[in-house]
This record gives sequence, C-alpha cells and structure tokens, in this order.
Amino acid sequence: MEYTGKLMVLFLIILIGYLARKIRLVPEEAPDMVVKLILNITLPLLILVSLNLPYEKALVDAMIQTGITAVIFTLVIILLAGLLVRPLSLGNGEKRQWQFMLIFGNVTFIGYPICHMILGDPGVFLAAVFDLVQTVLMFSYGIFLLSGSRRGMGRQGLSLLKDPVILALVAGLVLFLARVDLPGPVAEAFSLVGSATTALSMLAVGLLLRFSRGEARGEEFPLALLVILKLVLVPLAFLLLTRDLGMNPMAWTISVIMIAVPSGILATVLSVRYTGDGRFTARGIFFTHLFSILTIPLILKIMEVV
Repeated sequence: MEYTGKLMVLFLIILIGYLARKIRLVPEEAPDMVVKLILNITLPLLILVSLNLPYEKALVDAMIQTGITAVIFTLVIILLAGLLVRPLSLGNGEKRQWQFMLIFGNVTFIGYPICHMILGDPGVFLAAVFDLVQTVLMFSYGIFLLSGSRRGMGRQGLSLLKDPVILALVAGLVLFLARVDLPGPVAEAFSLVGSATTALSMLAVGLLLRFSRGEARGEEFPLALLVILKLVLVPLAFLLLTRDLGMNPMAWTISVIMIAVPSGILATVLSVRYTGDGRFTARGIFFTHLFSILTIPLILKIMEVV
C-alpha cells in the first residue's frame, strides 16, 4: 500500500500550523488551546470509539504483545541511551535532554494519526496500549532523568489517574473485555468528534514547533546522531530483529511505527521545568520532526518488503 502521499498530507498540515503561527494568523495561546482540545476531548473520544470493537482473541493477543513490546523496548533504549550519551560533548543538562529525546517519542501527535491511517480503529487501540507504557515511564523515569532526583515523580504519577486519555483507555478496555458496545448515537457522536484528532494533532505539531537560532556550537554532532538513531537505526534494528519472532502482525506493525516517530513534543516543556533550559530539546524536536517526513515513509516501505 502507498502511504507516502497520505503522509505528505499529514506533514503539510504541520506546515500549515507552523506558518499560521509564524505569520500570526492565530493568537499566542492557540497552541495550548489546540493541545488541550486534543488531549481532553478528541483523543479520548477517538480511543473510546476505537476500543468499541467486537471481541476477538487475535486483538487481545495483539494488545498483550504490544504492551510487552513497549515495556521491553523502552527499558532497552533507556540502557542504550545511557551508554551512547557518555562520550558526547554536551553539558550535563543537555545530556539528560538528549537521552530523554531518544527514549520517548511523539506517540500522541504523530503515532496515533499514522496508526489510525494504516490499521484504522484497531491501530488506535494498540497505539493507546503502547502510549500507556511510554506515558507511565515518561512521568516516572523521565522526570527522574531530567531532574536527577525523584522529587515530583509521585505527584506526576498520581496526575495520570486523572488524565482523560488514560481514563478513556481504561474505560475502553473495560468495555472491550466486558463485550459491551456503545449505543449507536453515542458511538457516532464520539466518532465524529474523535475523527478530528488526526488533523488537529498535525496542526498542533506545527503550532508548537519553534526553531531557536541561539548559540548551538558543538551541538551539531549530538543532534545529527539523535536524528539518525531515533528515526533510522533504532526502528530499523527493531524491525529486522523482530520480523521472524512470530509476533502478531498488528502488534508488530504498531510497535515499529511507534518506535519510528520523532522525539516527543513534551520534551521541551519538561526540560524547561526540570533543567531550566529547553533550547537544546527545541532544536532536537525540530530536526527529528523535519527528517521524519523522509524516514517514516522509508520505514513503512521497508516493512512491506520484509
């Protein structure tokens, strides 16, 4: 199947968002409002609708395999990032940010739309499982990594219990496993609102992206290494090492996609909060998103061959 054209549409929406902010077609608070709309309304409803599927053992098996894969992969990449960052000529804060960007991807704003495009509702279902694992680890180990202490981990962990995305995932899983369907009008209303998630997510990425022209001397190699590892070497290594393990095809496809996405947008916000400076992460996010326009279609193309 040809995904390049569809992906170009998604990334053109990113460009629309970026230009809209650049030429001030939207107010300064627009990015925050769009992100809140996605995280609090459209994405939770999309997840609920996507989990409103007929009960199938194959889907349950795929869910379990996706969750296990997400845990194992994230733990392995945590160890790998810790080893690879040591020789890099970066300050201590930048080293912690570099590791964070390699470990955690933009599963919310890039992963969900692409998974939905390729596998439809089951794709969102499995993406949500992968996202749950990464979110829990981001707000536990990720905060410890950036701050260098456990302070704030408990509070952030408890906040996950009130997160609409997490609540939607839990509610959807309960309904799915209990084999309870949403009433027709409710499902249709949720589907109409949830379907806006893809376009809004791409728009949000464009609105959030900023490229600082500040001093970046000495950061060229670490940033280039981040792009190559995050977008090419790590997803390719996973793809090739797991293709003959007999994984559920849906679980394997979703896992490869979620591993191949660019660095997470939240890296900048959390870096500012816990290291006091997010300029390095802003550059890393900009470049990983820019080059993912080329690398994600490449990874999808290779997946069709192997």
